[in-house]
Amino acid sequence: MSEEPNHWEGVYRSKEEAETSWFEDRPQVSLDLIAETGAGKDAAIVDVGAGSSRLVDCLLDQGFRRIIPIALISDSLGIPFALKI
Repeated sequence: MSEEPNHWEGVYRSKEEAETSWFEDRPQVSLDLIAETGAGKDAAIVDVGAGSSRLVDCLLDQGFRRIIPIALISDSLGIPFALKI
């Protein structure tokens, strides 16, 4: 029995990053929501489904340092996951 390919892996393989419906160069809504919480720069923030999101980079630019990105994509896709840490 062969395993069906994961739908999202197929999307990542067939489209450029900016072609996906969820891509944002600057995730402003997420940044605004985090700001509204009043979280200090020492707050721990988990970015679930980080993938190739720019949220972590933007938070680092704002001075946050305790950020945990969790990406649920296969390593075999060859998608660079570079953070400015």
